Amino acid sequence: MGSHNQLIVGVLSPFPRKSMDIDLQLEKDRKEYRIFQRKPKLLVLGSGDSGKTTLLRQMQLHYGKGIDRAQKQEYRVKSLQLVYEGIGLLVQICQHYNWPLQAPQLSPPPFSQNDLLHIHSLRKSQSFLAALDVGYKFNLVSNFDYLLDRVEHFNHPNYEMTDQDMLMIRVPTSGITMYEFVIDRQPLIVYDVGGQRGLRKQWVPFFDHVNCILFVTDLSSFDQRLEEDRKTNRLVDAIELFQKVSNNPLLRHCNMILFLNKIDLLHKRLKIARVQDTFTRFKGKNEAGDVCNYFGALFKQQTERRTIVHPTCCVDTKATRLILNSVIQSIIERSVEEFGF
Repeated sequence: MGSHNQLIVGVLSPFPRKSMDIDLQLEKDRKEYRIFQRKPKLLVLGSGDSGKTTLLRQMQLHYGKGIDRAQKQEYRVKSLQLVYEGIGLLVQICQHYNWPLQAPQLSPPPFSQNDLLHIHSLRKSQSFLAALDVGYKFNLVSNFDYLLDRVEHFNHPNYEMTDQDMLMIRVPTSGITMYEFVIDRQPLIVYDVGGQRGLRKQWVPFFDHVNCILFVTDLSSFDQRLEEDRKTNRLVDAIELFQKVSNNPLLRHCNMILFLNKIDLLHKRLKIARVQDTFTRFKGKNEAGDVCNYFGALFKQQTERRTIVHPTCCVDTKATRLILNSVIQSIIERSVEEFGF
């Protein structure tokens, strides 16, 4: 009997220690969660191809550790695929308008020297250049002319992408990415989520945990259609999306910041298209200043909440960093006032 009791004690004796270890881990987890909750959080939202991910890359380059070689290699390969698909689309545009074009049969990338010569000759074709001018109507990838300029560099397997290369290439966000930066010894957590319609349900879980919403829209898309819904104007979709986000009760405690992005492309677009043809209530000059003022006011009309508006060009490193410094500083200062963090 005594032996039996001793055996029981021997079996049970580790339990209090294990229970204590679990309690200590739970307390550690709770402490870490409280610290995490106090860190200021920025949620970057917007419709697809608005420039959100380019903005995040700017933050990586300016506040983080930069972009590693593996990601640069991934983007180098992706850039070649974008060139291959873009040329295919431009050939289809020429066929759509019955513009004469001797279309080469390109092999999938990496390109042969013969393929590169064909691409170079295409850029001398008036039909191909005309297709480039209207490519935005068919959702030709932004900055495609930049990709064509750099295609020989991208095609070299040992080429390392520059920071500007990384900013100019569009790779859609398909999931949720969290970044943590330390800026002037203050932490900042940034969430980047996909903007396509099918991905927007992923946003809601983050609404209750962020301090600021940064909504990015492509202002140059005033006469374009959604890739996933060819009947819907992209800028109308962005305005409706902003209205839903800014009036969501879960976000009543958040600051709202609006980036009217791709001002560089807007300047080009206004040379060949009139805003009033699509937005008939627009009565200003067909110039970037009047267009920015009109759409800035239109977005702000969608909510009674105070919204700070910034015209931006997220591929312009110097200008974007100046705006980001101002925006992020205000987020951190508010967090310090609220939590003393």
